[in-house]
Formats: sequence, C-alpha cells, structure tokens
Amino acid sequence: MRAIVTTLLKIITNITQNPMDPKFRKLPKHSKSMQEKILKYPYAVHFLVAAGFVEEDENWSLNGFDKDRLLQAEKAIEDFVKSMGANVTTSTFDPYKASVSSYSGVSQVQVLS
Repeated sequence: MRAIVTTLLKIITNITQNPMDPKFRKLPKHSKSMQEKILKYPYAVHFLVAAGFVEEDENWSLNGFDKDRLLQAEKAIEDFVKSMGANVTTSTFDPYKASVSSYSGVSQVQVLS
C-alpha cells in the first residue's frame, strides 16, 4: 500500500509544484509503474478521477489546473496516511539550502511509518 500512496502523492505534488509543466499531467497507461501501482487498484484509479484526471487512449490526463481540487487530493492522502499512524514528508528544491547543478523539478515524496 505504501507504494500506491507514495505514487499518488508524488503525482499530485509534482503537478501542484510544477503547474505549467505538461509532462506531469500525462500518465501513460502502459507504463510498468502505472500498471503495478495504480491501474490494478480500483481505489487508486478513483482517486485519480477525483483529482481531475480523465482516461484517454494512451494516457490518464489532467487537462486543466484546479489548484484547490489538487490541494484537497493531496490533503486527503496526507490525512489517510496520518490515520494509519504514519507521516508524510515532501521535499522540493530550495535554492537557498542546496547547491545543485541540475534539478528536474520532480518532488521527492516519502511515507514514513
């Protein structure tokens, strides 16, 4: 379950932190990660739909940017994790705390038990 929750949170966090980057808005249906961590679990798919994703031919896509809806989805995951007695940590690039020559814009998400 940890992999599912972590993947969902990472999907949402990447979009909220990079709202103009289209690469985070398309989730390929045929990728191994999507198959194993999301698509075989109906509740994970329902979560994507609740967050605003729609199923297309090759992808699950988020066509708009409803910040409030995405933040609610992020909070729902965090609340679920906390209800299970664990914590959620997310880390993003902070130019004042790190010296990094290259940064992809991808969030690091961990579910800690």
